[in-house]
Amino acid sequence: MNVGGRDLKLEYGKFSQQANAAILVTYGETMVHVTTVMGKSETTLSYFPLSVDFAEKLYAGGKIKGSRWVKRDGRPSDEAILKGRIIDRSIRPLFPKSVKRDVQVIATVLSADGENDADMPGLVATSAALSVSDIPWEGPIAGVRVGMIDGVYVANPTYEQRKSSKLDLIVTGSAEAIVMVEAGANEVTEDEVLKAMQFAHEEIKKIIAIILDLQKQIGKVKQEFAEIITIPEDLRKEVSDKIRADLAAKLGVPGSEDGLIEGFIALLKDSYVDKLDSKQLGEIIHDVLGEETRKTTIEKEVRIDGRKLTQLRELEAEIDILPRTHGSAMFKRGATQVLSIATLGAPSLGQILETMESETVKHYIHHYTMPPYASGETGRFGPPGRREIGHGALAERALMPMLPAEIDFPYTIMVVSEVMSSNGSTSQASVC
Repeated sequence: MNVGGRDLKLEYGKFSQQANAAILVTYGETMVHVTTVMGKSETTLSYFPLSVDFAEKLYAGGKIKGSRWVKRDGRPSDEAILKGRIIDRSIRPLFPKSVKRDVQVIATVLSADGENDADMPGLVATSAALSVSDIPWEGPIAGVRVGMIDGVYVANPTYEQRKSSKLDLIVTGSAEAIVMVEAGANEVTEDEVLKAMQFAHEEIKKIIAIILDLQKQIGKVKQEFAEIITIPEDLRKEVSDKIRADLAAKLGVPGSEDGLIEGFIALLKDSYVDKLDSKQLGEIIHDVLGEETRKTTIEKEVRIDGRKLTQLRELEAEIDILPRTHGSAMFKRGATQVLSIATLGAPSLGQILETMESETVKHYIHHYTMPPYASGETGRFGPPGRREIGHGALAERALMPMLPAEIDFPYTIMVVSEVMSSNGSTSQASVC
């Protein structure tokens, strides 16, 4: 089929016959191979163990790594991690809760033509692979990047077209609804964004029709898993009924949300010591809290912490905190607090990015870190995880349009946002 003036082709069975399913997608001369594999045994994890890896191989663009000592492709670039996160966020909500096995998606870029980004083809191939596999999944979905050039919407614009586009919008969704939206823009109106989303959804429906046709021809019968009942329904109802009124009474009272679940666990655990453990009690309380919070928000128009729907947390900002840095500022919103430090450097200090398509230099770099103490917990402390990389990229994307053009200001700017306390959106606070 044709998307954005280029052919999109899906192939099944060419490679990786031992995976649950594998799809090779070709868009222009960019090719992405996607495999989906499900583990053989159940896990006992409290979350769905899905992993998505996006591998950009230098050979795909006819390149050899520039290092004189290390020629093997290294860890995924930040860009590859961000593309994997787009796929993850798009497919994760569509797995049934009954699936408790590991599911691994690996998208490998085999050919990069320097014109067409591999992210949307990779997403489409992932959706197709999951759809034709025997892995339980409630897809398909598809995704489209939308640009706006001279007021005209363009599906999956090329790298060159994106340079002159006011909008860089990624939309993923099913035939009925939108699942995920990610965007960067240079002063576009809400109406323009809404129309771009509608434009994207029409393209998405066309791609989904092709995936459904492929599924009809070669799709495997989905495996079935009975949902594991870890908490007897009579006990779930008993605990829910016992706490509902007291829990609802605490909602909307400032400060009452702190330690709410832990407090109810402490109150109940002695009564259910032989029937439910703390983890199971926490699950029940969490579910009741969600139901009652939604009810309070809709019926009383009050949030869990007592604020009205349009009422902001108290805002606070302070500059020039650190004496020896080039710039520093603290932004505080309620109990969320972020310290950002800016450093100015010479043009030569820009970050060199060696990608499949080209070698570029980045002159605005925004790093985000959130240590475990920010949420009052102990945990891993070290190199950034995928979430931290994603939040840094979000801040970069928000601030880039506000920076002067490189020809006017060729210097390198590096901002590091240190999350000091987290109780709400820390990525938004990092931007501020």
